[in-house]
Amino acid sequence: MIAKASRWRGALDTATFERNLDFDAMKCTCPNHSSRHDQRPVPLFWLACCCGLLAGMLAGGCTLNRSPAVMPESGPADGARTTRMTTGAWDEAVQLASESGKPMMLFFTGSDWCPWCVRLAEEILDTHEFADWAGDHVVSVEVDFPRAHPLPGDQRVLNETLKRQHSDYVKSLPTVLFTDSSGVVLGQLGYEPGGPAGWIQKASAIVAAPGE
Repeated sequence: MIAKASRWRGALDTATFERNLDFDAMKCTCPNHSSRHDQRPVPLFWLACCCGLLAGMLAGGCTLNRSPAVMPESGPADGARTTRMTTGAWDEAVQLASESGKPMMLFFTGSDWCPWCVRLAEEILDTHEFADWAGDHVVSVEVDFPRAHPLPGDQRVLNETLKRQHSDYVKSLPTVLFTDSSGVVLGQLGYEPGGPAGWIQKASAIVAAPGE
C-alpha cells in the first residue's frame, strides 16, 4: 500500500525541480467546458472580461485568461463543510486512497482569482450533501494555484507537477479529476449549475466500481 504512494511520489519527483512554472498561463473556464478545454481566450481587457462574465451567466459559456482583479479570500459558506485535504498532505492522501480502495478526487482550482472555481466550491463541493457523499466515496484533494497568497515552494511545485502530469485533462480551471491511487484518470468534471445533486450523480457514475 505504501509502495503505491511511493510510485506516485516517484513519478512526481521526476519533475519536482523543473522551475519553469507557468501558473499565469492557467485559464478560468465557465460551465460546460469540454474535456479538451478548447475555448479561445477573450483578447480584450475590461470590456471583454465584463462581457465574457455576463455571457457566461446568461449563456453558460466563456473563457477568461485571467481575472482583472484578485478575488477576496473565500471559504466554506456558513453551515457548510469541506472534506478536502491539500497537497501539503499529499503522501497521506495517496496512502489513504490506497488503504481504503477509494478513488482520489483532485480539485484543480484558483481559489483567490477564478470565479468559477469559487462557485464550484461554494455551490457544490462545500455543501453538506457533497461532503457526506465524498466522505464515503473518494479521497478529496485540493490542487490550488492561488495568485495573491502563494503556497510554500514544495507544495507549489507539486501542484504544478500534478497539472503537467495530467496535462491532457487540466487545460483550464476549475477541473476535477477522479483517479485511482496510482494516478490513472477515471474521469473528470467541471463546474455545472444546479447544485450538488446532479454533480454527485455524475461523480458517482465515474467512481462506481465495475459490477456495482
